[in-house]
Amino acid sequence: MTHGGRWTATHRYLLAVTAIFVIVAVALWLTAPGHSGPGYRVTVERGASERDGKININAADADTLTLLPGIGPVLGQRIVDYREAHGPFTDPEQLLQVQGIGPKTLAGLQDYITWEENDENSGGG
Repeated sequence: MTHGGRWTATHRYLLAVTAIFVIVAVALWLTAPGHSGPGYRVTVERGASERDGKININAADADTLTLLPGIGPVLGQRIVDYREAHGPFTDPEQLLQVQGIGPKTLAGLQDYITWEENDENSGGG
């Protein structure tokens, strides 16, 4: 492999070509569709819990709610518990009554939630 303990020009060339191949392969893999790297988008496929790409806080379960920014498992369950105790949300401002949700968290949720009754269950409207 070496000539007198040194890499030959051919070996250095093959090593360089291999390194370039690996770098290009990794770059293609990172930019491939479906790769969950930075900037990926989550699509919720939960039927009645989704409306126009938004999560319905009156229909979503705790796991679905964790897809919202700033909502982890504990807050997701608190939202469900609050909804079960007080009925459906009629305004997103009611989320401020859920322990752990403040104005900043609510502001971050506005573009991702809906609170309207499900079309299938509302009897029209």
